Parts: sequence; structure tokens; C-alpha cells
Amino acid sequence: MAPTTILLVRPANRLPEDVAICRQFGWQAIPFPPLNIVPNDDNIYELPDLILQSDAVFWVSPTAVETAGLDLSGCLKPHIAVGTATAKALKKSGAAWVWYPENGHDSEAVLELPIWAKLPHDARVLIVNGGASRPHLSQELTWRGFQPRNWEIYHREEQALDWTEFRNKRPHFAWITSAQMVDILFQQVPMILTQTLKSLIYFTHHERIAAALEEKGVAQVRVVKNLAEGLDKYSV
Repeated sequence: MAPTTILLVRPANRLPEDVAICRQFGWQAIPFPPLNIVPNDDNIYELPDLILQSDAVFWVSPTAVETAGLDLSGCLKPHIAVGTATAKALKKSGAAWVWYPENGHDSEAVLELPIWAKLPHDARVLIVNGGASRPHLSQELTWRGFQPRNWEIYHREEQALDWTEFRNKRPHFAWITSAQMVDILFQQVPMILTQTLKSLIYFTHHERIAAALEEKGVAQVRVVKNLAEGLDKYSV
């Protein structure tokens, strides 16, 4: 019996881990990266000093942590993560004091964390991002009396997708983790493959991304905690 195929619509740097997870469940992964990560070396160089000047640091993604490439083992400041994957990356980098929502994976969930009540009223909060400044988070922190500062250490660069690979491998499922990638995917798809793309069963980790897929005409979307949960539910 041929393995079930899944399209991994993920930034190039996140694919190795996802491919390994697919192998664990006996699925055939089709890497399909619409974005490449481009570091901002000047801002990365300045990041350690900015962390020292801050009362807390918020990291938008595991990519932000990995792109920074810092040893955080000597840093006693609170590090706030958008979700479990980012928290895992922070702990791997040596961060000792890590706060993250176990559910939600968004700014709203982060804002519910008890760490905000432990910070000084006018705390300086450094938001380490990749071009997505999370305006809702910044606005809410400002309203609460904090001093947020966005710091971009990388940006995402769109790249052309290999639709010949898509046609030849014939995926049954797809895993996608941002609304931006949903837009790129459906902007680039050749018209002859549009209906096939819409017919896949999509896994994603957030309701907003599910809504973006449904707006494109996708009928089958499953919101799961992570890729492993989706594969586990649909493995024979």
C-alpha cells in the first residue's frame, strides 16, 4: 500500500523537522516552501544589547529564536513565546524563564499570561519578529502602560513553487501555518490545478488560517494542535 502523501506548505527552514515527523508516521512528505527566511544581520548584531535594556522579551516564532542564534543561558529576563514550538526553541537556547500559552498560538493568548502582572508597570518589552510586527500586541501592551519595541531580525521572501512536483506526487493532505502562505499558494497555483488544490484536506493550527483557507474555497480544513496530531488522527 502506497504511503499517504502530504504537502508541507512551510518556510524552507521549518521543513526538515516536519519531514522527520511525517516519516515517523509513515507518510510521504512533499516539501512545498513558498517562503525563504532572510536574516537581517545588522539587527541580529544589535539584539543582545537590546535584550539587556529590556525588562522582557517576546519572540514571535521558533524561526526568530533560531535566526537570533543566541546563548540565552545567562539571561535572567522573562522570555515570552507565542506557543509551544517557540518555547521549545527558547529552552533549547538556554532560556531559563519562559512563558507561553499552551493553547491559542496568537497574541490574544499571550496577553492572558500571568507574566504581565509580574512586570513593572512601565516595563520595556522587546518584540523580536520577522517583519510581522503584531500590531494588536503592541497596542494592547501600550494601553496597559508598557513600552513595546518591535525589532525585525529577518524577513520572509516569496519563492516560486514547483507545481510539476505537485502534479506528479498527487498529495491527499496539506499542512500550512500562516494566512500569508495561504495567499501565496493560491496566487501561484496554475488554473488547471486550482480545483485539485482546493480538494485537499488541510491541517492548520489556528482558526484564522482555517478561515483564510475557507475563503479560497477549501472545503475540508482540520484545526489541530500540531502536525503530529493531524497525522496521528488520519493514520491507518
